[in-house]
Amino acid sequence: MFEALDVVRSEVERRFDLEGLRIAAGRDQAVLEAAQGKRVDVGSPELSPFSREQLSIELDILRDVCRGREVFTIQDVVSILHTLQPQTRSMLLEVEKLIKLCLALPISVAASERSFSALRRLKTWLRNTMKQERLTHLAIMNAHSDLLDEYDVSALLEEFISRSTERRSTFGK
Repeated sequence: MFEALDVVRSEVERRFDLEGLRIAAGRDQAVLEAAQGKRVDVGSPELSPFSREQLSIELDILRDVCRGREVFTIQDVVSILHTLQPQTRSMLLEVEKLIKLCLALPISVAASERSFSALRRLKTWLRNTMKQERLTHLAIMNAHSDLLDEYDVSALLEEFISRSTERRSTFGK
C-alpha cells in the first residue's frame, strides 16, 4: 500500500515539478502583475532572454496603460493592447514579444494529454472498423470541436445526402 502511494507521489512530483513550466508560469505572472499595477523584477530568470532595461521601461508603460482596467488573464492584456494607437503599441515591443511567448508556450501539457486520451478512446472504440484516414479526420474534428460547433449540422447532412442517389433513397429527400 505505502509503496503504491510512494510511486504515485513521485510520479506526480516528476510530472508537475518541471523547471520549464515554472519559468513559463513566471513569464505569465510578470505580464499580469505589471498590468495589475504591481512592480515586476526584470532580473528574474524567466525574463532573461529580454533586454532588461527596455523591458522594465515597457512594463512601467504597460502598468500605466492598464491602470483602472480589470486584468485577470493574458488575453485581457492582449485586448487592451489591441485598443491602443499604433504609436503607443510601438513603445511596447519587448512586452509584445513577452506576451507572444506566453501565448505560444503552454503552461501545462493537459490539453495535449486530453487530445491523446481522446485519440486513445477513439482508437479503442473504432479499432476494427476504421481506416487510418478516417481516424485522422475524426482526431482533427475532436481537436477542433470548437470550430465544428459553428457549423449547421442539418445543412451539412442535407448536402451530404443530396450528392448521391443512393443516399437520397436511404435517408430520404
